[in-house]
Amino acid sequence: MASRKRGITPARDQVRRKKLSLDETDNIEVFCRLCPYSGSTPSLKAIDDLSIQTLLPPPQFRRENAPQVEKIFGFGRVFSEADGQEVVFEQTSVDLIVNLLKGQNSLLFTYGVTGSGKTYTMTGKPTESDTGLLPRTLDVIFNSVNNRVDKCIFYPAALNTFEIRSTLDAHMKRHQMATDRLSTSREITDRYYEAIKLSGYDDNMVCSVFVSYVEIYNNYCYDLLEDAKNGVLTKRELRQDRQQQVYVDGAKDVEVSSSEEALEVFCLGEERRRVSSTILNKDSSRSHSVFTIKLVMAPRAYETKTVYPVMDSSQIVVSQLCLVDLAGSERAKRTQNMGERLAEANSINQSLMNLRQCIDVLRRNQREYFQCRTSS
Repeated sequence: MASRKRGITPARDQVRRKKLSLDETDNIEVFCRLCPYSGSTPSLKAIDDLSIQTLLPPPQFRRENAPQVEKIFGFGRVFSEADGQEVVFEQTSVDLIVNLLKGQNSLLFTYGVTGSGKTYTMTGKPTESDTGLLPRTLDVIFNSVNNRVDKCIFYPAALNTFEIRSTLDAHMKRHQMATDRLSTSREITDRYYEAIKLSGYDDNMVCSVFVSYVEIYNNYCYDLLEDAKNGVLTKRELRQDRQQQVYVDGAKDVEVSSSEEALEVFCLGEERRRVSSTILNKDSSRSHSVFTIKLVMAPRAYETKTVYPVMDSSQIVVSQLCLVDLAGSERAKRTQNMGERLAEANSINQSLMNLRQCIDVLRRNQREYFQCRTSS
């Protein structure tokens, strides 16, 4: 299951998409993706593109005193087993990329039980049919932005802000970075590239793209891109900036010049993410991961011969798209977790319950206050 929080700008006319009867003022859309099922007693079925129906189990599997009622649930879209990664991407992610290009923030997360295909949906595999939301999103962003400046002109500053370097300072910083690069042991080889190019970017702006990657493990935040000398990641604190946006203090924002480079950074973080084997999932994520793409923009200085922003940091616009791969909910009876794995599962389940409460509040149009922040 995937959910997303979006801005108010739809982009349905830009790719081939089936029209859905959605309220465009909704802050949240919820999508349901059905996994391939090979058993003989399915627990639900898709009725149409917008709803599913739960099915009663065979009599021998029914619990005493449990409600024996089949229910129907509605979604923004239901993806059947026949819907591939491309369809899921076009229906769930394209609008959010347009929001990013127009300076708006968005969030997309995958949610479900362990082993249900969340990570496959988000990242997938290199082939065209299997490529996930994250690599396709990066491709489309770089296909769609114009007037990208050289590296090191924009740079992260204090309190979740960005500043602008002079031409000389940026040149010196690039020279320094040539001998001090963030590297990964995994190279991106033969993979599918998404060709969609979207409109919406203001050609009077120049930009750079930054990415960050953090995980939430046992209610603590860690920067997966940290230069950890001894391999031990540092616990990070959550802060609020001047716009009351929550960010992970000290998390590294890495400037990238291509989708390929962004994926290399992502792979570096993946190597550090906590994954273990359980009875239900041999590659079970033990943490929630948040991959954030920031588009840093400023008006173009037309008096210069090169692509350069005006030297006024107050005119910088930063939009971000957060792609979140949540750890799967688990039942100890089914996973037979013990010790550290059981403690991890308890933390995962509690955080997912807190998320559910946050979503319930948002569904009520935020008429009441709820403390969504529970991680340190």
